[in-house]
Amino acid sequence: MACDLQVTYRDTQKLKCDTKITKIDGAIVNNLFQADEAFVGYCGNTNDWGNVLGWFYEPTNKLPKIKGIELLALTNKGTIWHSDNFNNWTLFKEPFAAIGSGMTYAIGALASGKEPIEACKVASKCDIRTGMGFKTYSF
Repeated sequence: MACDLQVTYRDTQKLKCDTKITKIDGAIVNNLFQADEAFVGYCGNTNDWGNVLGWFYEPTNKLPKIKGIELLALTNKGTIWHSDNFNNWTLFKEPFAAIGSGMTYAIGALASGKEPIEACKVASKCDIRTGMGFKTYSF
C-alpha cells in the first residue's frame, strides 16, 4: 500500500503531511475485516481522519461522524475494504484499488503492472493535488 504526502488546505494551499496511512491491529481489525492487521489510509478531510484514528485506537459504540473523507484498508490477508461514511465497509473483489483525486491515474498505472508507489508517482504527474513525496507500506 502506498500514499502521497500532499494535503490541500481550502483547495489552494499545498501542505506536506507525514503520512496518510496507519497500521492497526487487534480486535477492532478482526471485527471489521476478519484479519489480524490492516493498513488504513484516507483521502479528504484531515480533521475527520483524526477522529477515525481516535476511534480505531479506542473504539466505542459511538462511531465518529465523518464527512468528506474516504477510507481504504488493506489487510494482512490481502483483502481490500472501502468506506466513505465509516459505518459501512465494502469488500473489493478487484486485485487493487485507489482513492483520492489521483485515483484514476493510479488505477491505470496499477492495471498496467506498476507497483503501488510507482502508481502514486504516475498520479502525481497528472494530478496537481497529488505529490510532495511518497511512502509505501507492506506486511
